[in-house]
Amino acid sequence: MSKGNRKRLYDRVNLAGRELSASSVMFHSRAAEKFGLTVGDWRAWDIVLRHGPITAGRFSELTGLTPGAVTGLIDRLVAAGVARRVSDARDRRKVLVEAVESQSKDQEAGNLLFAPMLQATEKLYANYSDKQLRTIAEFMQRMAVLLQKQTGRLQSELPRGKRRSAQARRPAYTGIGRGSEAE
Repeated sequence: MSKGNRKRLYDRVNLAGRELSASSVMFHSRAAEKFGLTVGDWRAWDIVLRHGPITAGRFSELTGLTPGAVTGLIDRLVAAGVARRVSDARDRRKVLVEAVESQSKDQEAGNLLFAPMLQATEKLYANYSDKQLRTIAEFMQRMAVLLQKQTGRLQSELPRGKRRSAQARRPAYTGIGRGSEAE
C-alpha cells in the first residue's frame, strides 16, 4: 500500500473513532440522565461495577481524581442509590465502595435501558469472525491504555492552579483497559 493510501486509511480510522466517541458520549449522557447522574458520575459508577468493591484510594487511582473529589463523587453515587459504603471485612478501619445490587425500580430501568443495546451489539458482532472480534477487542483495549496515558499527559500540562478544579469537573478515568500497552 502506498504512503498516500495508508495515510487515507489512518484518516478514515481516526474519523470513525471520533464518530464512535461522540456517539458513545451522547448515549451515556442520555443513560446517565435516566438515573439523575452526570455522565462523569455514570462512568465512575461503571468503574465501581467493574472493579468494586474498592477503597476510596483505589477509586481515586482509577478515576484520576483527588481524594477530596472522590469523596464528593462517592457521596453523589450513594445519594443516587447506585453505590454504598461498606466496611472492609478484613480491615474494619477501611471503607469500601460497592455497587448497589438491588432489584429496585432504577435497576429494572437500567436493565430495560441496556437490553436493546446489548441485543443490537450482539447482532453487530455476528458479522465478524472470532479472529476479527479478538483483533477488535485487542485494539479497543490498547486504545483505552493510550487514552489513559494521554489523559494523564493533558492533566499534567494543566497550570497548577487549574488542576484541582479541572480534575473535579472532568475526571481522567484511568484503569479501564487491560490490554497491551499502546504508545
